[in-house]
Amino acid sequence: MVDDTPQNIFEETLFTGSLSSSAETFDLSLTVHAGPDSQIVIAPVSITTEDYIALSGYFGKPGSQSDWLSFEGESACGKTFSSDYLFLRGHRHGSKGATITLAASEAKIIWPRDDHAGATRSAAQWFLRGFRAFRNRPIITPLGRLIVRGHHKPESPDQVSGCLALIADDESVEADWFEKADALLEFVWRGLEFGHGGRLPISHVEAIGANEITYTFYAGKGVVPHLPSIHFLNQSDYIACLAARWMRTPALSDAVWTAVGWLNSQTSIDEVRFLNLMTALETILDNLLTDTQTSMLQRRDFGRLKTDLLNVLKNYSLSDEHAEIFASKIAGLNSRTLSQKMKSVLETYHLPPDIADPEILKTLTRQRNAITHTGSALPEYDLWDAILRAREIIVQTVFSELGYEGSIESYADGHKMRSINDTGLS
Repeated sequence: MVDDTPQNIFEETLFTGSLSSSAETFDLSLTVHAGPDSQIVIAPVSITTEDYIALSGYFGKPGSQSDWLSFEGESACGKTFSSDYLFLRGHRHGSKGATITLAASEAKIIWPRDDHAGATRSAAQWFLRGFRAFRNRPIITPLGRLIVRGHHKPESPDQVSGCLALIADDESVEADWFEKADALLEFVWRGLEFGHGGRLPISHVEAIGANEITYTFYAGKGVVPHLPSIHFLNQSDYIACLAARWMRTPALSDAVWTAVGWLNSQTSIDEVRFLNLMTALETILDNLLTDTQTSMLQRRDFGRLKTDLLNVLKNYSLSDEHAEIFASKIAGLNSRTLSQKMKSVLETYHLPPDIADPEILKTLTRQRNAITHTGSALPEYDLWDAILRAREIIVQTVFSELGYEGSIESYADGHKMRSINDTGLS
């Protein structure tokens, strides 16, 4: 009979070491394990009354920030456990003594490679919560084989159901291989979040080196995706595109990926959702378009105009505060309007006009201004349609910048499959 009971990722182990703050250190031992859900669990720790009094001060006050605690310890079998992101989750003092309960936002466990069965080559693996995939083909990269696995039907968003793995071609790798591997996996992970339609929390990362295995665990919960752009059955071409884009220069700006993450805002307020999308859209356009596409005048010409306008200000008796406000507004005069930037991106990436014609672009800008200044959307326009339009522009722009050619899920004008090719979307 097959035992399909979920197994712990890391079995319960005792680590002896020291717990430290910025001001003091406490000698103690922690009993640690990681369950099938990859969450690090630290058993309650018995401590002296003196240490209990000292540590109870690290709870902090509601609404305030507290310093992280650090721990580093070793087990009897040579494994090490360390974390610079520990916090007190509870404490208790009574007739039977004092205990504290610690939790880790991030923690690392290292043990000799000989103890890790089946490890034959250097590899880096990122494990994900709530990821759906189905038999993606391996991708050959200069760093090794890129493999993306996932469960076709995760039981919950919290389930550790996916893995991004980069396996080196040889057991011996260059000193910076793991650094490059993490950079590639991070790029693919961000791209998969974008296609997935929601955050893909990393449960833990495994680095198999020549002499040791390092597990890094992260606390967190999964989320339900919303309006995915890539169907989970159709990811192989997209994964290949992400790997190829990572190797191409110039690199995709971190600001673009940050803005893409704003698509995953967990809110039930449509006005907030729309403003997040419009902020993300403007950030993406400012980072992808050239200066001539985001500015009305060339920098040199505007520099002269700006100097002349600032000189005119000196003819008026303005307070320092008012003069600073006027100067700030003059400095921003050269920026094109958002609707002009959106028009430029549609032309640059050959995006289809049916997604955002000039009137739609103006409507998006009007809605943003109305919500920003009045708190309410314009009743004569459908706010949900504006949300879908803004999102569609972001999605198609980012896919085009990535160089993806394949099928995507589109939601503007109703749900449909669209195909991207080298002339845009059809």
